[in-house]
Amino acid sequence: MRSASVKLIRTQQPIIAHAGFGMIVVGRFFYLLPTIEQEAILAHELGHIVYRHTRQRIIWALQLRWLWDSSFSDMLRDHELEADAFAVDSGHAEGLLAFLSKLTPAPLYPSPRERIARIHALQGTHHG
Repeated sequence: MRSASVKLIRTQQPIIAHAGFGMIVVGRFFYLLPTIEQEAILAHELGHIVYRHTRQRIIWALQLRWLWDSSFSDMLRDHELEADAFAVDSGHAEGLLAFLSKLTPAPLYPSPRERIARIHALQGTHHG
């Protein structure tokens, strides 16, 4: 597993968290969550940094693939699931499951239900 140097940035924007280029930006809603969920979200966002998802998305966009390629949503889906797996492997499955149970589906991203099922499957492979 790759390691990453990360800077945590606080904002008053109404977001939970976002990661890219060695930074995790947490918004005002982040601090309303229980600590276990905050830790799981940070682990998930760290997964985006470790796997260089922002870089991959920029390369994809610079290639102007969005003009003729509908695989962007597939890439976003894969990135979210990979970051979830990173959080699970880091020991934050419980917090991530608690957080995902509160989310509503968002366009282009895997549904919370799909992500929860995937986490349960990952837990089965880790404990089986």
